[in-house]
Amino acid sequence: MTASSQLRVSMRRSIALLFALLSASPAAWACSCPADTEFLWNKAHHVALVRIDTVHVERELVMSRKLCAASETTCTIKQVARYTPVEFFKGNRLSAPTLATGYGGGDCGLPMIAGTYYLVFVSDTSGEIGLCNASGPYRGGGSRNGPEQPRVLKPLLEALRKRSREPTTKLPPRPPSSLPW
Repeated sequence: MTASSQLRVSMRRSIALLFALLSASPAAWACSCPADTEFLWNKAHHVALVRIDTVHVERELVMSRKLCAASETTCTIKQVARYTPVEFFKGNRLSAPTLATGYGGGDCGLPMIAGTYYLVFVSDTSGEIGLCNASGPYRGGGSRNGPEQPRVLKPLLEALRKRSREPTTKLPPRPPSSLPW
């Protein structure tokens, strides 16, 4: 094989590798985080079930996180939600008045839908949530005896309640969203 044909083969392989890397989902790049509920519990200062009341969109500058006008080219958009705490499993309040998330894909955001529930594991005051520290959305269960809570979360909620009292309680994995996508 001549040097020029070896170069062509090498370039083809490099191009194929580059194409494979670029065609991989950005979500896979940005959202690799442990899905283990035990890990999330240990890392979080506050664990709560919340109900989303309202959702709106905000634009912010990528680097400074300050609000920006739609005409600025370095703006990114995020979903911002007002919420009502339903139950605390660790800690007794969330310090952020709103919860914010991206739109999914490479930003690890979750869909925010008013009237649905999210289980959040937060360690800071930013109110930023995503696939790595929250799960949802979940539909309510329609319980008449107390706050509506998602049925799909029942085993995990019971384990979280028990974990609050008994630190050795094993936590099951977070279930997927109860909404059809």
